[in-house]
This record gives sequence, structure tokens and C-alpha cells, in this order.
Amino acid sequence: MPGGEGLLTASHDTNLKLWDVKTQREVRHFGHTANTYTCVAVSPDGKRVAAASALNVYIGIWNAETGQEAARIKGFQGAEVDYLAFLADGNTLVSGTPEEVRLWRAPSWEEIVAAEKKTEAKTQ
Repeated sequence: MPGGEGLLTASHDTNLKLWDVKTQREVRHFGHTANTYTCVAVSPDGKRVAAASALNVYIGIWNAETGQEAARIKGFQGAEVDYLAFLADGNTLVSGTPEEVRLWRAPSWEEIVAAEKKTEAKTQ
């Protein structure tokens, strides 16, 4: 939310919600799914919301204004994501599991490392 007056909550009851801190009211519900969320992040500009699902082992990214899912990042091979954070540019997301840390970049949210490996292979 503009001005930093919002609070994003995720819970084991499968709810992901944005709250207005001043009014203590729910502003946006990002859908009720069968997923348990382990961690969340909000982009610095407040336009994107990310949450890691423990059950299906993916990261969902939503448009904070509309509540629509914009992307779903998969490929964690059973490791639960314990950490999410957007970098200051708002277009790069960091995810962490007990085994690894990954960087993802918008708009496609492809893993940066994978993109760099493809580039290296072409130049060699």
C-alpha cells in the first residue's frame, strides 16, 4: 500500500491477505488455495506480492492492486522456501531454502543463474 501503511499476512490456514494498518481492515485477499504459505515479500513500490507455498513448493507472485496472480515459479525439488525478499529495483526477487539461494528477475521471473548459463554457453 502507498505510504507503507499496509501489512501482508500469510498463514498456515492458506490465506494471503493485505491489511490497512490504520483501519485494521482487509484490503485485498489473494485467493484461498490448498497451499500453506511459509513466507511473503512485497516489492519496494508496493505493486507486487510474493508468497512461497510449502505444500506445492512454488512461489506465487501477485499484482497487489488487482489481486491477480502474475506468475508462478516452480522447481525447488522438494525444498521448502524459507526466505523471500525483493531487491531495491523491485524487479528482482531473492528466494532461499536450507540448501540454496536463488535470484529471479521480472518480467518473466526466470532464474537469473539459468539465464547467465545460457549466455555463457553461447559465447564459448
